[in-house]
This record gives sequence, C-alpha cells and structure tokens, in this order.
Amino acid sequence: LKTKWSNEIKEKSFETYADWPVPQKQCYTSYRFPQYINESALVVVKSGMDRLKEFTILYNSGKEQKIYTTGIYKNDRLSYFAGKLVWAEEIPDIRWSNRSYYCIKTLDIITKKVKTITHKTRLFAPAFSPDGEKIAAVNITVNNQLSLVILNANSGERYEQIQSPQNYVIKDIIW
Repeated sequence: LKTKWSNEIKEKSFETYADWPVPQKQCYTSYRFPQYINESALVVVKSGMDRLKEFTILYNSGKEQKIYTTGIYKNDRLSYFAGKLVWAEEIPDIRWSNRSYYCIKTLDIITKKVKTITHKTRLFAPAFSPDGEKIAAVNITVNNQLSLVILNANSGERYEQIQSPQNYVIKDIIW
C-alpha cells in the first residue's frame, strides 16, 4: 500500500494556499469551518472561552468583521453560496424542557438579514446546492430515523426526502 499511495501522490497536483493572518488574542479563540468568499475574504465560525459563536469575515489583511452572533448553534456546520450563509440553530421548546427543534436559517452577509426557512423541524448540517437554489439537510425523527431532505433555499419547501439505507448515519453533506 505504501508504494501504491506514494505513486498516487506523485500523479496528483496540489494547490498551495497562503496563510491567513489572525490577530493574537488574550483568550483562546477558534476559527472554524472557513468558507471562501473571494481571494481576499473568508467567512468563519469564530468562538472562544470569552465569546459566543459568531460568523466573522476574515480578510487576508488581518482585519476581522463580525457579521452575526448565533443563537444555540451546536452542530458546527456552515455552508456559503453567493453572499448567503445557511446553518441549523437549536430552538428549545418553551413548554417541554426535554424537547427542542432545529430550524434552518439563512443570513445575507451584505444586508445582515436573517431568515428562518424551517420551523419546528429536526434538520441538521444544511448545505447549499452548487447553484444555491436548494439546501440539503439531515432529518432525524424522534424515533431516530434518518433521512436526507432537499429543501427550497428560499421558502424551505421540501422537494424530496430520501430515507437512509439501513438507517446509516448521515453526517456532513457536500453536493
């Protein structure tokens, strides 16, 4: 296997990327799930011991621009397409403390307008389609049945729901 893998590596070409300057912080700060905006900017999930999770634009000049502070955002999946972010946010049930929902939200990073496109659902790990018209997400029922759901990116309307074969776990979606 070592020889096979060495030969495969020789046949592949790899892109090199420049390091992005990140200011030194007094307290631990994490920059996760970078999404490419353009050659000079990335949007990331910024978090730390002294801050809530927030979406931040990092510029290759080292400048940072906070664009949104999330609510209860646990699954740490972020997808970007043409100026919009999509993520799943937990909404606790106001009556039952042992029940919560996950709704899909979008954010226009220019206007800062947030739109909730699903309500009282159990959808996780959303990802924009390559054309930005659809969102794929993982649906987990209260009986732990898993499926892949395809939604309209603007309205949240369900186009399709595909059951997971043998109820295999669906974790990260990439079109």
